[in-house]
Amino acid sequence: MKRLRNDSPYEVDLGWMGALNRAIRWCLFIGIIGFIVAQYLPLIRKNQALRENLARWEAQQARLTGQSDDTAARLQSLREDPRAVERAARERLQLARTNESVINFVSPDAPAR
Repeated sequence: MKRLRNDSPYEVDLGWMGALNRAIRWCLFIGIIGFIVAQYLPLIRKNQALRENLARWEAQQARLTGQSDDTAARLQSLREDPRAVERAARERLQLARTNESVINFVSPDAPAR
């Protein structure tokens, strides 16, 4: 059997004072929760900024790792293949073999060499 609030011999009905007391308790509870949220909100924002920074660094690391792998492969080919050495030297010095012609593509924004 369920007991009603007023059935208890030790509980006094305070009327509007009891309602005010309950309202004050709820406001205090909500205020404490609000205070806790206000204390942790800067930490949450800082954590989010650090996660974004970490994501940028991981993307940069992936890009640099790719560049490193490309450079390592190019160095390996320069060590092992004499034709790769000749091709790299001709590209850098803009030279051509006797039966080749060199075509330089210049963008309109780039200064002439």
